[in-house]
Amino acid sequence: MFLKLRNITPTSVERLSLSLTDFFSGETTPEAVKFKIKGGSKPGGQPGLMGASSSSAHENVSRVEFEEFKKCLSVVVSQQGILMKSVAEMNKKLDILIEPEQSQGGEENIDVDATIASAVKAVENLIGSSTHVPASVETSEKTDLKMVVFQETPILRPQKRDRKKGAVLKSPFIELASGASKSGSSSVSPDDSVYKVVKYVRGLGSLDNKICEPVDPQLEADFVKWVDTGLRKHKSNTTTNVYCKGKDTIFPPFRFCVEDISNKMWFHNLAYPNCFLTNSCCSHIDIIFYYLRKKIMYSVEPKIKVTTTDFLFCSSITSLYEKFVEKNNDISVLSLSHNVAQYIQGGKILCATPWHLVDHVVMPINVKLQDHWICGRLNIAERRIYLYNSLRCGRYMTAAKEACKPFSVILPYYFSMLDFKGLRNEAKFSTMEPFPIVAVDGLPEQVTADCGVFVASFAEYFIDGKPIPSSGFDVEIHRDRLAVLFYQYGMKKQTENIESESEAPPSLPKK
Repeated sequence: MFLKLRNITPTSVERLSLSLTDFFSGETTPEAVKFKIKGGSKPGGQPGLMGASSSSAHENVSRVEFEEFKKCLSVVVSQQGILMKSVAEMNKKLDILIEPEQSQGGEENIDVDATIASAVKAVENLIGSSTHVPASVETSEKTDLKMVVFQETPILRPQKRDRKKGAVLKSPFIELASGASKSGSSSVSPDDSVYKVVKYVRGLGSLDNKICEPVDPQLEADFVKWVDTGLRKHKSNTTTNVYCKGKDTIFPPFRFCVEDISNKMWFHNLAYPNCFLTNSCCSHIDIIFYYLRKKIMYSVEPKIKVTTTDFLFCSSITSLYEKFVEKNNDISVLSLSHNVAQYIQGGKILCATPWHLVDHVVMPINVKLQDHWICGRLNIAERRIYLYNSLRCGRYMTAAKEACKPFSVILPYYFSMLDFKGLRNEAKFSTMEPFPIVAVDGLPEQVTADCGVFVASFAEYFIDGKPIPSSGFDVEIHRDRLAVLFYQYGMKKQTENIESESEAPPSLPKK
């Protein structure tokens, strides 16, 4: 049996390093390079390539093991795509043709040590000139062959993700870009969001001094077009669902400081008659009375020293009165840390004024039993509460006076606890008797569910120093005026990117 190697001519260096001097004849042509099968006869005219001393130094390897080694060598070399061309040329030069010949009763064995060593050296010479190969050596148990890892696969490390700021961490105000100018210009951020400069304006308010005058027709037309867009063609009996789905949203919402309005129903209930002004999800009363306080605070020449409260003050003093009566008028339930004391000292609400600096306090009062709003005015100098009620019939007037009772009973105690007599330099009213309740006569009366508008109008008439008309009170004009003014005010703040200066009350010490 003979094993022929094509196109491989060992050099002197290879002969020395592979110890093949004794195995190759003087002729180095492929036809002359033949291997002797152990235990067989040598063909005539050919020199011996393997002696008795050399046969013990080599292992007898079967053809199956030789084929497996050839496959492993091919896998190692083909690990790099850049050497594919060289591998193809190498395969041609390593094309080994095995031509078995049966010996006389001999066993079929192939001595391939020299072939393996010569092939590895040829591979190194073939690829060493064009590609730098880092030598990573592994030793095979059977062949002591050096395995070469040509290049490690680069590790792709994930890039750091650029996290966007969550909605919960964003300011409700319009965001200010780092490159924006102070003039109100805008710029685009990397995430395509627009940043605009907010201009803070002192004394920004919605209410004017034209309480009994109709609004501008063009402004009213713009408001009607906006508020009527998206209305249902067939309205239901209730006034809580008059818009088509998704057509009642205001985005971005109108910012009215004490509350943001994001639903058109707030304006619909304010503009149209027979719609009750609430103070739950849509706080009409709180927003209107806040802008009344603001109107007082920034008035150039205030005619009357007055301030207002809100619905929270009404509910706080009412619950405190109920607890006071339950404890048999025990004054220990009254503390200076209570909300009522904080209101009196000028805290808890925006645009607040300490009561000892004013002469009147206008208060919205809710009559729970009748689902009705009334207006109360405390005359501090007289220590008297005046009741403004748009429903004059017996049961409504009785319920209104009952709703004023907590104010009449609780306030004298706090005036004494806070030393109002000393703060105002007064020489009288040192007792803690309940304040008298006086119903105001000659007021216009409501016909439909417009009590909230009447209360807001009564308060504004008094603040402006104007008499309340007993006749000719057109509630639709008052509704239209409030709705249009608040709509124009909300739109102005959005289009001009303006906000009110901070009007937060000072932090009062808790005693």
